[in-house]
Amino acid sequence: MPRMHPADEQATLDLNATAESGHIRRLSDRIFLLTLALFLLGFGIAIYLLPQESFSEQENRALQTAPALSLRVLTDNDFSTDIADFYADQFPARSAFVGLKTLSEISLLRYENNGVLIGKSGYLIKRLEYGEGEYENIRHNLQAVADFSDNMEIPVTLAIAPRGIDVLTDYLPDYYATDRADAAWHVTAEEAEQLGLSPVTFTEELRGSATVGTEVWFRTDHHWTPRGAYLAYMLLYDELGYYPVPFPMHFESLTAETL
Repeated sequence: MPRMHPADEQATLDLNATAESGHIRRLSDRIFLLTLALFLLGFGIAIYLLPQESFSEQENRALQTAPALSLRVLTDNDFSTDIADFYADQFPARSAFVGLKTLSEISLLRYENNGVLIGKSGYLIKRLEYGEGEYENIRHNLQAVADFSDNMEIPVTLAIAPRGIDVLTDYLPDYYATDRADAAWHVTAEEAEQLGLSPVTFTEELRGSATVGTEVWFRTDHHWTPRGAYLAYMLLYDELGYYPVPFPMHFESLTAETL
């Protein structure tokens, strides 16, 4: 019997090993696919079995519930959008997965997710920046206020509410530059001066309160808290020459959902 060349013998051994490992890989692939299919099936069923939430306090918005099924709805162009929003909003353990994604972003030293800055002390701050050609709405709105003021026979006071990114500067990620966010205020001030308006702003006072630890803004929402709203109310009343009523202490228990 002729002796096999050592190279052919090694090649045969390698082919046999590859065939055996291929069988194992195919088995592991089947197990993985089956596990994934069961996982998705379980979550798909759970969406309809678990109680649906109609409001998210963390996001301060209404959640999409299951759209009513009918022939008219099926032919509606909005049905596909509603059903997609339903799956996204009612996904089981959605808040936990969102939190896990946020932790993963932070661990990768990424401090922004879909236009939202992951700030300090649990604050989520909407990133609001505009380019040179995006200030037309500011000019249009200020012109409308000026026209309204000119046509009224009573004094008109313009109060401009700040944004979270303006107030929560101490909670922004380190080294985050606010120049582009502040530019909107510079444009507003210049345009208001040209129109003869003297807007009342609350930014400095709210920012000062936030700096010393007063919660003037909801941590996961883009609205100010009852305490922040009351501070703005006091500043506006002082500007108008009125005496503000005391802060109702039961307001402290209000949440974003109840406002």
